[in-house]
Amino acid sequence: QGNTGDARAFDGISFDGVDDNVEVASTASLNISDYLTIETWVNIDASATGDNFFTLFKMASNEGLNLSVQDLGEDGNYRFRMEADTDAGRLRVDSESVMAAGSWHHLVGVIDSVTNTASVYVDGVKSGRFDIDFDNIEFTNSAIQLGDKLPGSMDETRMYHRALGDAEVVEHYNNIFINNRELALYLPMDEHQYDITRDLSGNANNGVLANGADWATSSTEESEFLFHVDN
Repeated sequence: QGNTGDARAFDGISFDGVDDNVEVASTASLNISDYLTIETWVNIDASATGDNFFTLFKMASNEGLNLSVQDLGEDGNYRFRMEADTDAGRLRVDSESVMAAGSWHHLVGVIDSVTNTASVYVDGVKSGRFDIDFDNIEFTNSAIQLGDKLPGSMDETRMYHRALGDAEVVEHYNNIFINNRELALYLPMDEHQYDITRDLSGNANNGVLANGADWATSSTEESEFLFHVDN
């Protein structure tokens, strides 16, 4: 127990950084209010250049909700950002830690209207928090786009209608999933055939690979996973 080096296999979908994306059609099960968690694994191409924001997740018809990574122009380092419109104004939270291109990173964005906070996590660790006195967030009747202008790959994308806590984020980073309550979307992104990635949440929110998005080459990567120590 404690920190353990482990090998994790990644599949995912590859994007060219120009116009590739995965599109998820609007359904009632994707309507958002009050609580939200979005998580995914991302690997940015080491050859990517430019001082740009690369979109991971956005409401396609309403950019009031957007998760992205920013190229810091510092030898392939990137920062994770979440933005959303609320009834009290725009919230934005950036990760304090940076990510290196060329390796897989677990990114999580959480919005909680009870605690009036928005938080981002990088590789299981809370890396940024924004406090705002809002009553609700609401995004309805909007499709979702994944990977727009992202030069890299995404894998294992989930969306919950609840706010994950710190301990649960660590569990998910370690590939431990105990509570799937309020799971609205789960795209394993591992089919490696056709142009559909199936939603396994039970809500049939399948994703369509568009504009040339393709299946990534399967890879195995050594990761320093963090494990809970039982009392």
